[in-house]
Amino acid sequence: MTDTLIFIPAWNEEENLPAVLDGLHAAIPDADILVVDDGSTDRTAEVAREHGAEVNSLGANRGLRVGIAAGYRWALDRDYAFCGRVDADGQHPPHELARLLALVRADECTKTGDCSTSSSCSVSVSSVNGVTTTTKSGDCADTTTTTSSSALDLDFLRALIGDLLVWFRFAAGM
Repeated sequence: MTDTLIFIPAWNEEENLPAVLDGLHAAIPDADILVVDDGSTDRTAEVAREHGAEVNSLGANRGLRVGIAAGYRWALDRDYAFCGRVDADGQHPPHELARLLALVRADECTKTGDCSTSSSCSVSVSSVNGVTTTTKSGDCADTTTTTSSSALDLDFLRALIGDLLVWFRFAAGM
């Protein structure tokens, strides 16, 4: 076990998971990867295991929020220091999560994951069909980038809210 968990909430994502998991293994090779299977009726769980991920099967479709909470609960219960989340459809570039985790590890972000250089800077990144688009507004430095995947220092989560689980979106306004 490493000190970092990346989790992926997934429902019927057997077709998308191989590329997502392979990308995560390449971009963040030292992280443990968990697929939270939200009651899939396809081979999501099997494909996840075939590609080196652990699987937490919820048994029935309970929705994205429950899947996200289950991922953070898994990380907290197993004493991971850092945790990240990406979607199973491939919209979150793994290299962006790797960059975000490096910033969190280096304590260069606020504890909620805001790595913007200015409080008046809003940045969002989206990726559709392999094309990544970055949108910046406000007072942003040229080097300011972000991603809509999530990363956080779990000690902060434990100290702030104890056992109560929350999630956040990294990009401003999400």
